[in-house]
Amino acid sequence: MFNIRFIEDKNEFNSLLSRAQSGIIKIIEPLPEQKFLYFDAIDTGTPEYFYFIRNLTKFSNSSGFSFLLAKPEQIDIFYKNFNKYPAMKFDASHNENDYLRFISADPGGSLDDALICVGELYAVLPDSNDWIIYADRDSEISTIYGSPEIYEFTRKNYPFNVFFKPDVYGSDFY
Repeated sequence: MFNIRFIEDKNEFNSLLSRAQSGIIKIIEPLPEQKFLYFDAIDTGTPEYFYFIRNLTKFSNSSGFSFLLAKPEQIDIFYKNFNKYPAMKFDASHNENDYLRFISADPGGSLDDALICVGELYAVLPDSNDWIIYADRDSEISTIYGSPEIYEFTRKNYPFNVFFKPDVYGSDFY
């Protein structure tokens, strides 16, 4: 049996969404000197991505992390159609199968409505708020925001390519 549960409580979801929006604003409206690390948004659908997120969560001394859609229109449509929110909290009891089943789960009527299919903008963040990953599937970019220690951990442990500039390939890769 898999341990997946979409968030159904409005207050719980709104609290999570508020935390995510606070982090997203730091990415989409950065300070001039702010640096980020980038990677491919498609990585989200892999077990390796889950392992990285789980390890980053442990590294940041957090008890868990959450995955949620971050586009307001999609959130409203998702809730209206399925009476649940496009989000889940993960803790140490969850494994890669739980994660992959969650992002590819039929929320109620069609596999075409799975988060991995409909998610245009999404966020991953730990309970500790030490970092956030914001992904935009249209631009095919995920951005991580955090401390220099989070960037160094990501640079050393991310299972795929990590780079500084989303528009330049080559020497910007680690």
